[in-house]
Amino acid sequence: MAIKNDQGKDRWDLLQWKAIQDVVKVASYGSVKYGDNNWKQDGGLSAARLFAATMRHINAWQKGEVVDTGSGLSHLAHAAWNMLAILELDLPAPK
Repeated sequence: MAIKNDQGKDRWDLLQWKAIQDVVKVASYGSVKYGDNNWKQDGGLSAARLFAATMRHINAWQKGEVVDTGSGLSHLAHAAWNMLAILELDLPAPK
C-alpha cells in the first residue's frame, strides 16, 4: 500500500458537492440576470444587503417555500450563495 503524507491538508473530499452544485446554479442564474460578478463590481453589494437577501430566502424556506419563484432554484441555495459572498467580502485581500 502506498504511503501518502496528507495529514493537516485541506479535506476537499468532505465538501458537500451536491449542495455546492445547487449554489453554482444560483451563481449562474445571477450571472445571466445581472452579469458576471456584478455583485462585487462598481462598489458592489454591501454585506448588509447580502445578509438581508439571505434572511429573506431563509424566511421563505422556513415558511415552507422550498423553491424561489423568480429563479426556480432552492431558497437555501440562494441563502448559501449570499453567505459565501459575505464571506468573500470579509476575507482579507490577497497580497
